[in-house]
Amino acid sequence: MVAAVDWSIDLNHMSVWQRQAVVLSVEAVGSEPFARLKLEEPTFSGIQAIKLEFARESQGDKTKVSQRWVLFPQVPGLHRIQLPQIRYTGGRRVMRWQPPPQSLQVHALPPYLPPTTPVGRIDVSSSVVADGALEPDELGYWHIRLESNRIAPEQFPPLLKQIQSDNDIEFFPAILKQGTDIDDTQVLSFIEYRIPFKVHG
Repeated sequence: MVAAVDWSIDLNHMSVWQRQAVVLSVEAVGSEPFARLKLEEPTFSGIQAIKLEFARESQGDKTKVSQRWVLFPQVPGLHRIQLPQIRYTGGRRVMRWQPPPQSLQVHALPPYLPPTTPVGRIDVSSSVVADGALEPDELGYWHIRLESNRIAPEQFPPLLKQIQSDNDIEFFPAILKQGTDIDDTQVLSFIEYRIPFKVHG
């Protein structure tokens, strides 16, 4: 007798704003300790999707395997999210499951918000690096890091447009680093600025 597999699918939010992060999860619990989930890469119309890492977790004599996506809906309206058929594989065993469609209501953002407005929390850290006390006309570096697990990488605000030289301080072209760290629970987007500057005395 082949033991059953318990399947589930979940959206952590059913009603969101445009560009607000939503996590779509598929899980299977079965007796195969090295089980995997296999499916064709899904497409989501009007939704940007980032696939998270596959996860496996022991639960007593069972093993839970899961696959998640972080969705950033771009188009308002009612979205029908349909995943392709999923295969549960472990050893010689293959079981198939067709997830039921999920409904996601996406609300349009107020028209007075600029299209570059991020929808989600951004954490900001800032520090100044210099060789000792900064003297007039000596070069220092302003380090700024923005990171978030709630917005897509391209949704960070255009920070450099807000930093302008004046009679007291002169900024030079910034060194920019950005990227995305992905694990099985979240996508962490970040952008780092290293901005040279001089203070005029």
